[in-house]
Amino acid sequence: MSRRLREAFFEVAGPVLPVALLVVFLQLVVVRVPSHLFARFGIGVALVIVGLFLFLVGVRLGLIPVGEYVGAHLPERVPPWLLVVVVLILGFVATVAEPDVRVLSGVVDSVTGGWLTSSILVLIIGAGLGFALAVAVLRQIIGTRIGLIFGVGYVVVLALFPFVSPEFIAISLDSGATTTGPLTVPLIMAIGLGVARTIGRRSSLEDGFGLIGIASLGPVILLAIIGLFA
Repeated sequence: MSRRLREAFFEVAGPVLPVALLVVFLQLVVVRVPSHLFARFGIGVALVIVGLFLFLVGVRLGLIPVGEYVGAHLPERVPPWLLVVVVLILGFVATVAEPDVRVLSGVVDSVTGGWLTSSILVLIIGAGLGFALAVAVLRQIIGTRIGLIFGVGYVVVLALFPFVSPEFIAISLDSGATTTGPLTVPLIMAIGLGVARTIGRRSSLEDGFGLIGIASLGPVILLAIIGLFA
């Protein structure tokens, strides 16, 4: 257990410390940040490392095993349509709680002056990902090739974008990217692999992956549709 905790700590500290060292270098050589701001930066780096460490341990300890268990056992106990509904709700709830989505929605709210509020954008992104994740799981159940789903999805996106304002295009694309955050990715992958192993229609590698890519298309398409009427 202690070895796993050490591995998780270094896995978190590894990416954060180079960024911190770069900021320290800029502070000493290029930019002279006020001392109180630089001190707050140091405290923030420490809190980020501790927070990400605890988050990573929590994800590996509970979220991923539970997600795989749900994905593996739910198809055996409920009809396919109910499985799709449950996955839709799980995707929505996980996205609403996703930190990356919260950060983006807050920035959009402040930049647009409340024209697109943070709470509304979070709900839109959550709904888009939930529906797209439901489509991805339905694809696993039916056995549709993943290339067909991606092809249709990108055709829809390219068909909508010429009629959407540049602002909405930019927001929709960034919204799709934020859904691949530290909370949603482990949950989606765990559920996808669990469902793929249970169905056993094809290999888990073919059916278990790709859900994140499909799910990230949902917010892009939904925001583009809303942009048609904005």
